[in-house]
Amino acid sequence: MTHRYFYINDLQLIGKKIRNACYLYKNHTWEDDTQHIIDDRLTGYCHILKTTGNPHMLVKIEEISYEDAKRLLHLF
Repeated sequence: MTHRYFYINDLQLIGKKIRNACYLYKNHTWEDDTQHIIDDRLTGYCHILKTTGNPHMLVKIEEISYEDAKRLLHLF
């Protein structure tokens, strides 16, 4: 099972993706990403333009290592 970790810059959140399931670290626990924040940013989807591949959305997320995620989790 592959876990991918992300830092969502504009929301200052840690996220993780396990297969097709996405989670956000909020209130000291992992919550389902019900608003599809991670997938939308990874595809560059803009809710205003209703299109994908938008650079202004792609820069709002960066993939980070497990070690970086662990370190950042202690800050939140």
